[in-house]
Amino acid sequence: MAALALVSTAVAQPRGWLSIKDKTGACQMAVPPDWHINTHIPNMATAPDLSDVTISAQSGKEVRPIPEGAQSVLGVDKMIENTPKRVFWAGKPVSYPPSSPPVVAYHVTTPGKGGTCVGQITVKAGTADTLVKQIADTVGPAK
Repeated sequence: MAALALVSTAVAQPRGWLSIKDKTGACQMAVPPDWHINTHIPNMATAPDLSDVTISAQSGKEVRPIPEGAQSVLGVDKMIENTPKRVFWAGKPVSYPPSSPPVVAYHVTTPGKGGTCVGQITVKAGTADTLVKQIADTVGPAK
C-alpha cells in the first residue's frame, strides 16, 4: 500500500518527453523533447536555451517541510509547496558571471523508493512557471 502512495506522487509524463534517471535508477524526471540528455552525466538534461535539470536519489531520507526560519538560510525566494508529499521552491535569481543573464534554480523533493527524489531545474529568470511546474510534476520514483 505504501508503494502505491509513493508512485502516485509524480504526475504522468507528457507524451513525447524524455526521461532521465538518477545514477541508482531509483528516481526519474522528464523534460520536453527538444532537450538533450547529457551523455557523460545521464542524470542531467539541457535545453536549447541552456536551461538544465538534474535528478538524484537520497537513500533513507524523508520529505520534510522546510521550517520558515530555515528558508532564508537556504535562499528560498518563493515557496511553491511545502508539505510532507513535496517540497518545491525557487531560489533567488543569480548571475554567474555577474555580466550574464540571471538564472533561477528551482528545487523539488518528493518521496522515492526507500528515500527521496531530488530534482533541480535551472532556468533563465522570466521563464514561464508553467514549464517549470510541468517538469517538477514528473519528479518521482522511477518506473
